[in-house]
Amino acid sequence: MDDLTKFAQDVLAELAVLGPTGETPAGWARLTTWVARRRPGALVKLRRIEANPIAHKASLIALLHELEFGTDAESRDLVHRELSSGEARSVPDHDATPSGTLAGPAQPRRALKTSPATKCGAALFVLVVLITVAGPLVYRVDPNELDYAAILTPPSSHHVLGTDALGRDLAARLLAGGRNSLLIGLLTMLATGVAGALLGLVSGANRRLDHYVMRFLDVMMAFPPLLLALAILASLGNSAMNVVIALSFVYVPRTARIVRGEALVLRDVVYVEAAQSLGASPLRIVFRHLLPGLLPPLVVQQTFLFAYAILGEAGLSFVGVGIQPPSASWGNILGEARAIFQQAPWLVALPGFAVALTVLSLNVLGDGLSDLFNPRRQTT
Repeated sequence: MDDLTKFAQDVLAELAVLGPTGETPAGWARLTTWVARRRPGALVKLRRIEANPIAHKASLIALLHELEFGTDAESRDLVHRELSSGEARSVPDHDATPSGTLAGPAQPRRALKTSPATKCGAALFVLVVLITVAGPLVYRVDPNELDYAAILTPPSSHHVLGTDALGRDLAARLLAGGRNSLLIGLLTMLATGVAGALLGLVSGANRRLDHYVMRFLDVMMAFPPLLLALAILASLGNSAMNVVIALSFVYVPRTARIVRGEALVLRDVVYVEAAQSLGASPLRIVFRHLLPGLLPPLVVQQTFLFAYAILGEAGLSFVGVGIQPPSASWGNILGEARAIFQQAPWLVALPGFAVALTVLSLNVLGDGLSDLFNPRRQTT
């Protein structure tokens, strides 16, 4: 390993350790000063490297070579001072890591350990999934079984969470409705993730198509989400799969715009420009260099979108155009109970609490993941 590579590795390691705390390492400060004197325009690239230090060692080395680092007395003194100080911490070699990864493995582990909210959100969501999926194995009650002798019975030993207006067990229906709501949310999240990522990559990587794709997305976002979903369901019909299609169509623009924004930033970084200069094909640049860097913000966005999809399905089912009875969902349980809320408040409170708890857990988890993938937002 030559002195320049060792210098870049040590400076970035020190930045990765001290940067998230808000402290600027001395070696990085001296390097920034040298770059500003050598070529002020290169500070933009240096700031991008500073935002994700561990993953961008190759970018820093390429930038230093471009600026002929080491050819003057000031830069040679900077290398000697940094390598002989012994203060910089070593960092594993990430040359084998795909270009464009936004965070090295050490920082996510530290973020998870110091983020109780992230753990709480993940634990709550896992708990909801376990209860809805494994609950019927313990609570063996048919959610569609009618018991006219127990209509609107409050919670008791025979019916744990009470019954509805047809005598159906509310606990069994909440479990069945939770499975349907979570499944629709999951399918919507996957569909919007794939479609939105493709549209965003095409728009961000291709300047000629960017204008047309973005104007199409702007037209889609001009409509209120639930109103557009209602119109789609009115034309397609009421079914679980059509709910997924409607919600996916509504939420794709959100994902596509975020992916496009990240792609616009990444397409100008050093390693992408180097790949273009070496003659890499557009597909290779997109999937090899852009896509890995887009995954962290995409994962965060899809976590929030999972929550949006659950709320969207609940709203559509509440007004009667989503999942149709006798199939249960949290939304249509709430819709059936709105006329008898004062007589049986548990029919509204319990499914409402289930929706609120699930959405809250996903939002907290998404916010924690956002901090995890962006060390600059971490508070220590």
